[in-house]
Amino acid sequence: MNKKIVGIVIIVTLIGIIGFYMANRNKIVQVDAAVAVEGSIEKYVEELGIVKAKNQGDIYASASGTVKEILVDIGDEVKKGDVLVKLDDMQVSKEIQGLEAERSAILAQYNEAKESVDIESIEKLELIVKDMERRTQKAEETANNSQMLYEAGAISHEEYKNTLDNLELEKSNLEKIKLDLELMNK
Repeated sequence: MNKKIVGIVIIVTLIGIIGFYMANRNKIVQVDAAVAVEGSIEKYVEELGIVKAKNQGDIYASASGTVKEILVDIGDEVKKGDVLVKLDDMQVSKEIQGLEAERSAILAQYNEAKESVDIESIEKLELIVKDMERRTQKAEETANNSQMLYEAGAISHEEYKNTLDNLELEKSNLEKIKLDLELMNK
């Protein structure tokens, strides 16, 4: 009897499996379809970055001033020593004229002091000495600042040299005025 029950269970199971297979055999699988369209494929990528030149360098002029004329165009090949721009030299000429006028004024004061030696002239010369000392001190500060800027590459050698020349001129003028004062006091 046990064998009959086991046989019946096996037959029922086989009939169930065959029935399930037959029921699912004719099912249609649903799919999505689309019509192909001719066109181009584009891809857009947005990124942040830094673009650097392969060969890069800083350019410093050996003189300062306003650009008068540009002698090369963008993209022109240049080599070391080529003149790129012409500078307006009016500023330097004005500085020279100012220094010459100052020198003339100091010489006039000297000659005036030489002609009339009195207390007022000595006091006036002492004031000029104080003013020249102040100007010399300011020229020293300017020269020190220019030295730091030159060493940092922020100004040209010519600008730095001009401040040193101006300092030497101020020191020389101060010494001349001091000598004049000593002569008047004798």
